[in-house]
Amino acid sequence: MPRWVAVTTPRGSLRAATFTADRRHRQYSGKLDIDRIVEMICHCPRRIGTNRAYLENTVRHLDDLGIADCPMHRLLQLVEAKAVG
Repeated sequence: MPRWVAVTTPRGSLRAATFTADRRHRQYSGKLDIDRIVEMICHCPRRIGTNRAYLENTVRHLDDLGIADCPMHRLLQLVEAKAVG
């Protein structure tokens, strides 16, 4: 669900689009085990691109923003390890 929020940046306050999960939606899965998440990223199809490419792009943008240590980085490490193994 898209939402507009106020954010504070080095350039001042801005409005930013953010996306949140609709917990009432029938496809909302709640909390999944990390191994299941990795499996889904590695094997579930997407209409445009791959889940792994989406994750890699997200992590790259986090790095660009100076957010270098977050759960998304660990998730990418696990996906990469799964692809090698």
